[in-house]
Amino acid sequence: MKSSGGGDEMTSLDKLDSEIQTILYDLLYSVTNENLDAVVEGLDLKSDDSVLAVGGSGDQVFAILEYVKQVIVVDTKQIQLDFIKLRTEALKQSNTDLFFSKKYLVLEGDEKIEHRKKYFSAPGRIERISAKLESLVVLPLASIFNVALNEKMSKIYLSNSFSSAWGTHSKEDVLRVLENLSLEGLIYFTHRTREVEKAIPPELKEEIILTQKAISHEKQMEGFAWRPVVYRKVEVSK
Repeated sequence: MKSSGGGDEMTSLDKLDSEIQTILYDLLYSVTNENLDAVVEGLDLKSDDSVLAVGGSGDQVFAILEYVKQVIVVDTKQIQLDFIKLRTEALKQSNTDLFFSKKYLVLEGDEKIEHRKKYFSAPGRIERISAKLESLVVLPLASIFNVALNEKMSKIYLSNSFSSAWGTHSKEDVLRVLENLSLEGLIYFTHRTREVEKAIPPELKEEIILTQKAISHEKQMEGFAWRPVVYRKVEVSK
């Protein structure tokens, strides 16, 4: 579009387009490789839930947002937080192409892309998510293990935070996460590992049915990389 001075004026959509293009190829995660139904059903989301979530690509965050009162997002990579903010702005401007980064992610046929497209293309889903964007809170750069000490929540999506790729974590880290989790609240680990199992304190009890639901969805993904596990916070006799 032309400005009154005859020069080129960048529209808000053009600016958003440019910002997404600038960071897209530097992202660790531009699209999730998890099954979004696994996350949603594994967390047994309710309309009054407040969920603390690792940001990543934002796909899990937006999927969770559809069903809950509030989602608080945290990540240890600023570029991932920036990407989520840009995708949020794309939804505010009703531009699903930018939300999906469709112009750049030309991997049609890639299972991750196709799964995400199918999930968010369910009738009315994008509209329901867009209507709740004011309930999405993106926090400054931080570890979820630190943020959990200051935020009250009923559910936690920990993603793959216990992966050795993100450092060494312990039972003390899990106890910090539990500090402000409501009694009977849930924690979703993307992948059951020896490190996760060794870090689980008595305050957490595995939710077998929810875990099985999540796994059954992950099994639909090619390669079946993730084996999620869901725990519930319970009262421990002293």
